[in-house]
Amino acid sequence: MAMAMQQTQQSTPFRSGATHAPSPVLMVGAKPVKPWLVLTAVLFGFFMAVLDMTIMNIAIPSIQTGLKADLLSTSWVLNAYNLMYAVLLITVGRFADQYGRKRLLLIAMILFSLASLGCALAQACGRISGAPAMSWLIGFRALQGIGAAGLTPVSLAIMMVVFPRQKRGAAIGVWGAVGGMGAAFGPIIGGFLVQTFDWRWIFLVNLPFCEQAYRCAWPAHALNGDHLSRVGDHRGKRVGLVLYAHSVALRYGSGERDPLCYG
Repeated sequence: MAMAMQQTQQSTPFRSGATHAPSPVLMVGAKPVKPWLVLTAVLFGFFMAVLDMTIMNIAIPSIQTGLKADLLSTSWVLNAYNLMYAVLLITVGRFADQYGRKRLLLIAMILFSLASLGCALAQACGRISGAPAMSWLIGFRALQGIGAAGLTPVSLAIMMVVFPRQKRGAAIGVWGAVGGMGAAFGPIIGGFLVQTFDWRWIFLVNLPFCEQAYRCAWPAHALNGDHLSRVGDHRGKRVGLVLYAHSVALRYGSGERDPLCYG
């Protein structure tokens, strides 16, 4: 009996210590990764990707008048972005797992920035080439959607890895809140820019945000896919479901409809 009591007393601190054991810290190059700094680096691009879903809604009449286009062509400026964004979400996320998350994130940022600049210069491209400016705008919006499709899943995949399990829920909450803010502020920012300047500025406003995102992401070695552990299949399914719910919620929650369906 005495030996049993002594063994129980010795094992109790071990159990209590295991309960309060600190969570493992992700190390990159013998340095601890700061998850919230990594999250800040990837949220800049994610915010712009979501913002561009709704920022153009209020600029449709201005674009239609400025480019002398019909309603069908103008509707494709919206649809080109949304289609490329929705179709390539999971595919680009898979490419990021194979070829490196940081590499794909930086490529997506550069593509998104160049496409935003191209959208603002679509009218000039039309005058130089002789092709309709609306065709240039639709093409650049499609490229912009490809870049946005890379910013969203990579940001979520990095966040799922660098955050420990007990803090992952808070990180996903911040990620979702930033996405909601981007969708909600899109019409407000778009209306202000169109009324104050013109429709080109709804694309030019992306450039300083993308530059800041690139500057934050470039030195963040924790974004490298080679330093991060692989996400299991079960976690990948959850990420896919989150992405699907995210795209559907933004599509319908923003109140976006095809202009051809307006009564």
